[in-house]
Amino acid sequence: MLMSHRSSWSSSSFLRFTVVMALAGSAGCQSAGMNPMLGRSEKAAAAKQMAARTAQSDPSVVMNSQGKPASSAQIIQEKLRSAETHLSKGNYGQAQQDYEAVIGYRPDHAEANHGLAIIADQQGQYQLAEQYYMTALRSDSRNADLLSNMGYSYLLQKKYAQSEEYLRKALESEPKHRKASINLGDLYAQAGDPDRAIAMYRNVSSEADAQAHLKKVLTGAANPTMLAKNETPPTNQRTQKILEEMAAARQSEIVKHRANQTYDQRADRLADAQMTAQAMQDWELKQRLMSIDNQEPKGQSFQQPNQQ
Repeated sequence: MLMSHRSSWSSSSFLRFTVVMALAGSAGCQSAGMNPMLGRSEKAAAAKQMAARTAQSDPSVVMNSQGKPASSAQIIQEKLRSAETHLSKGNYGQAQQDYEAVIGYRPDHAEANHGLAIIADQQGQYQLAEQYYMTALRSDSRNADLLSNMGYSYLLQKKYAQSEEYLRKALESEPKHRKASINLGDLYAQAGDPDRAIAMYRNVSSEADAQAHLKKVLTGAANPTMLAKNETPPTNQRTQKILEEMAAARQSEIVKHRANQTYDQRADRLADAQMTAQAMQDWELKQRLMSIDNQEPKGQSFQQPNQQ
């Protein structure tokens, strides 16, 4: 009986067992993501298909050029390149998203915080910009572009002492930094010190260009110096309005300075006139006293009258 039972299991049950095990093995290979019977090229194709399915099921997964999920370092580099491109074109919204994505991986990332600071400056959010600058400086304290842009941010706010401090730090780090030199020159020109202003312009330009720029600044015709990381003039309306307000404020300061100079000159002339009038009065009084002295008889003595 045992033999017949064993023989019966071997012929039918064993066949069913083999099929079930084969199917289980195939499912196991699929769950691992790779079929051991595939060749090298077939395995690579299967890996790409798996990665594509993974990306479709999870949109947050970023793929690299090899079709594999990218590492955090690869994502950061890609986001930074994208942000720089958008920033140079004035697409601040998209640039901000890219920089914030980098901050999600590295909150202290100097370049990403720097970029966010520039965008905040362009939008007039100076307090937020200062926070980003400070975070960036903690990671890269000697970056001349970063120091120059923070000085420029303070210049936009008319915080001249802080602006001078950071612009000078930028020049200490990079003595021929063009933006820092021009911005510091503009600061001195606005403060009424053209000699120091022209010295800063000469640091990075010819004598003719330095003189021409100084003339524009003093007459309010010069455009505000752009930020170091953004060589293309911004195009959005809000930024343009800020720049126009800066130019108007600069022109107002120049007019006020000239009015004060005119007032001082008039006051000086009035004081001179008053001094001259007083001197004339003193001279006339002296002449009259001298005339009176000359009219009195000289050498006369008192004579007693004769008694009767």
